[in-house]
Amino acid sequence: MKNEEKSAERLRGEIKVIRFITILLVVVLLALAITCIVGILTKEENKTATVLLVVPLALSPIIFLNLNILKTLKKALEKKEQG
Repeated sequence: MKNEEKSAERLRGEIKVIRFITILLVVVLLALAITCIVGILTKEENKTATVLLVVPLALSPIIFLNLNILKTLKKALEKKEQG
């Protein structure tokens, strides 16, 4: 369904959900990155922490995709409320 076809209430709901998911993803990825960095600095020859450090780097583009979706939904909501 296109954003123009959605009601203002539904757009607000989607904005809340995507904002929550994005914040949760940022927190989880930061926690994983910090844990991996601490693991690398404190233990010698810990290959698991080094390998797991790739996960936050690989999943970080999802944050930017979600921010773009949020921006689009907010514009659609403003358009819906004005007209």
